[in-house]
Amino acid sequence: MLKLLKTHIPSYIFSCFIASIMLWAFQADAQIYQWTDDQGRRSFTDDPSNIPFKHQRSMKKMYSAAPKASRPISSRESEKKEKKEKKEEEGKKASPFSKSTSKEEEENKLSPEETGAMKEAIGFLKADIKRYESYIDKPLDLQIDQVVRGALEKKTALAKKLSAFDQETLKETAAFLNASAKKDEDAKNLSPNPIIRKARAVKRRDRAKAENKTKTSLIEKLEKALSPPEPSEEPKK
Repeated sequence: MLKLLKTHIPSYIFSCFIASIMLWAFQADAQIYQWTDDQGRRSFTDDPSNIPFKHQRSMKKMYSAAPKASRPISSRESEKKEKKEKKEEEGKKASPFSKSTSKEEEENKLSPEETGAMKEAIGFLKADIKRYESYIDKPLDLQIDQVVRGALEKKTALAKKLSAFDQETLKETAAFLNASAKKDEDAKNLSPNPIIRKARAVKRRDRAKAENKTKTSLIEKLEKALSPPEPSEEPKK
């Protein structure tokens, strides 16, 4: 019995030693190497540099920690991630700057009535510029009185229509047309005196030429108000 115990106890102890080393290696995520010395004894180490050079040929890797597998993302976690990314993206879009920009754009948005009035004003002003083209560079043409009288009624009606709006450019256009219409009032009744008629024709010619600059400026402002504003860029942080 004693002989049997003496035979198996060393083997049992050695097996326990190997098992404990393997368990430690697994827990520590390390690598274990084995080599056999000249007496045929097996030795173990976790550092291959500790193995004598002459025994490195007999070295064997006992354990190599496998890389930890990444845990698969569940559909619920994936959905949470997508929601979080979407919320962050919406947060970027809904910055205070973009909110104020949207509010400003909303305030500057034209009503259908304002849009129609602007288009009508642009059409009249362009036609009015063309109406006097043939008279501006002439020394004198009494027919200009008839041209002024023919456009006066439409000019007065348009000035009254535009005055009803609070939009800045429409108000400015209305003020210009009102002032111009008042100066055209004397064209309703032509003077029988040719000298007076000639003097008036010269004034109308010079005024038509001077007003062209104002008309052109108003047309540009009205067209700009009609065109949609360009998107504002967010300030760099």
